[in-house]
Amino acid sequence: SSRPATLRPLSTPEKPVETPVEATNAALPAQRGPAVDYDALLDALDPATARAAAAEAILHKWGLTDTGSAPRGDAIDDLVQFAAEHGLDAQPLVPTLEQLVSIDLPAFALVLGKDAEPMWIGIVGRRDDELQVALGSGRVEFVPIKAIDKRYTVQAVVLWRDPMPGLPVLREAAQGETVVALQEQLRDLGRLASEPSGVYDGPTAAAVRRLQSELNLTIDGKVGRQTRMVLCSWSPDVAMARLSSVAPEPSAPAA
Repeated sequence: SSRPATLRPLSTPEKPVETPVEATNAALPAQRGPAVDYDALLDALDPATARAAAAEAILHKWGLTDTGSAPRGDAIDDLVQFAAEHGLDAQPLVPTLEQLVSIDLPAFALVLGKDAEPMWIGIVGRRDDELQVALGSGRVEFVPIKAIDKRYTVQAVVLWRDPMPGLPVLREAAQGETVVALQEQLRDLGRLASEPSGVYDGPTAAAVRRLQSELNLTIDGKVGRQTRMVLCSWSPDVAMARLSSVAPEPSAPAA
């Protein structure tokens, strides 16, 4: 029988690889141009405008057309409700920017605006050492990761779509083909030395805990929604709007 699509990794958390643009991924154009003044653009935004721009860019990334709506407020519950209204799942996390990039999914990221006022910006793409960030209505720019990191507060809400929402949490003593698939991917990640047995044993749980620790997820040794979200993001078999899936630059016109 075939293994569950949610349990096939694409890369290690420390060094994610570029994935091809899926047909369902409405990536924004990645056009190179003059460097933008990120700090000035951020200082010119107010929280409501930044939040609305982030929502618009994230929905566009997911190929959703209802881009006129925005979260009602800046509370995390507002962002979670907004995601649910558009058929998406939202996962609040406290990752470093490096960890957020490794997860490779669009996200609301909390940064400090003018006078250190917290506001949510949308991160929707990645290219080399830059991230594609919503910086106003209809304005999405590539900004150096180092510049973003200076004002990032280590709070994010990652938006994704769970292809198997009814899948139970995998934990110690669980058995079956889904556990085999998990163990195979852990071996692919270099986290598990033993052959897949189909039994969620101590070494399997320890390997999951190490992976969770690397991404600052809840460290419980179980494969619940947080960990499954990451595995879905890394799986080439699951259609996701990934940060690493950006539209190619326009070709130069023929002479």
